[in-house]
Amino acid sequence: MRGIVVHRKHLYVADEAGDAVKVFEVKTGRLVARIKGRRRTRPVHHILHRETLYIGAAGSGSILAFDIPGKAPCGMCRTGFE
Repeated sequence: MRGIVVHRKHLYVADEAGDAVKVFEVKTGRLVARIKGRRRTRPVHHILHRETLYIGAAGSGSILAFDIPGKAPCGMCRTGFE
């Protein structure tokens, strides 16, 4: 795991090997969601700007944007990067 960002009581962690950004509750450490998408493979770093998480993906060589929803993510979140 590499890039880490905290936003609204959640920790967003780039899991390069798992091809996902994992979302944990800061208070409990519980895994609550995985953000995945075919065009967003091998995430390595991310930067938060307002409500958008920019994800650097080593698998595609791209920087992709994920708009964080107002309600906390849960389960498997698919991105618009399909």
